[in-house]
Amino acid sequence: MIMNWFRQGLREILDGASDLEVVGEAADGLELLNLLAQVNPHMAILDISMPRLRGIEAASELEKKHPS
Repeated sequence: MIMNWFRQGLREILDGASDLEVVGEAADGLELLNLLAQVNPHMAILDISMPRLRGIEAASELEKKHPS
């Protein structure tokens, strides 16, 4: 699947940055929100066309639950 391939490539790029640590990844917006109940990242990279809960809606929920 293209999204898995893209996510894997993006993770490899971010893992190569000495000042970043990837703490998780999610295949869709609902999985993202569940993941955020377990980790508290400083940054989230979202795809606006994620399945089950699009990135726009996930970002809105993320902002409500994690305003900082």
